[in-house]
Amino acid sequence: MFRKAAKEDVPVLEKILTEAWRQTYQKLYTTAYIERVIEEFYNPTRLIDEVTHFSKDWSGYYVYEVEDKIVGCIAGGIEAEGVGSVYVLYLDPTEKRKGYGSQLLNHFTMMQKKTEGIGTQTVSVAENNQMGLPFYYKMGFIEKMKQKSRSSLENEDYQTLILTREV
Repeated sequence: MFRKAAKEDVPVLEKILTEAWRQTYQKLYTTAYIERVIEEFYNPTRLIDEVTHFSKDWSGYYVYEVEDKIVGCIAGGIEAEGVGSVYVLYLDPTEKRKGYGSQLLNHFTMMQKKTEGIGTQTVSVAENNQMGLPFYYKMGFIEKMKQKSRSSLENEDYQTLILTREV
């Protein structure tokens, strides 16, 4: 079941996001970088705020449940008129390759189309992310550009690919 995340979901969201981040990026980034991103974006205080405050550019978190267990989450917003973005899509690492990521993305895309009338969707994916890139390519995204990762410090050169698709 696809639904909007609630305050009581924050402990599970934090667990999924931190475990997925560590597993996904352990071979791409330094431990210091990974922990810095987790501390900034996936701490309980920020997650509580992000499941309770919404705007056009931040839709809040949505979760996908199977048998009353949250198996993944997604979040995004509207970048510009007609352009929706996926900012976060992570699964419980034990629940991968079961179609839940596709379900999350499909439900979220339909919601963005219905509520905001998007025709284009974007996502930013770490360069060489061999978990995320094949998934997004399978879902119809194509590479638009490459840029320095938002959380990179001056002495770090981590790159992000901006992918886009028509919906």
